[in-house]
Amino acid sequence: EEGVAKSARRALDEQNIRLLREAIIAIGAKAAKRLLKRVVETQRDGGLATADGSRKRTPGGVFFHLLRDEMTPEAYKQLMKADSKRKKRELEERRKQREKRAREGGTPGGDAKRGRR
Repeated sequence: EEGVAKSARRALDEQNIRLLREAIIAIGAKAAKRLLKRVVETQRDGGLATADGSRKRTPGGVFFHLLRDEMTPEAYKQLMKADSKRKKRELEERRKQREKRAREGGTPGGDAKRGRR
């Protein structure tokens, strides 16, 4: 599944490799390969619009949209909720690190380069 995740990341140009890897683990390598083929076909046929119709989904967005067909609604919801929690946790950790650096006097040239003091 790790090999499938790496090739899927390249094919989809997806930045959220953790979510992609978890999705592939959840549905299995065979189903993931079938899903990737559907993404390629969908993109070739003109793509898939976002929910509000304002633009086309990215290949990764198409993958995660079509993923709903491969999982139960509850499993899909859990996957996305876990990813959301992970992102919030990472943002909070970065915020705390910035605050700590600021209390300690910052990194040499870090804020000065951005015109801040």
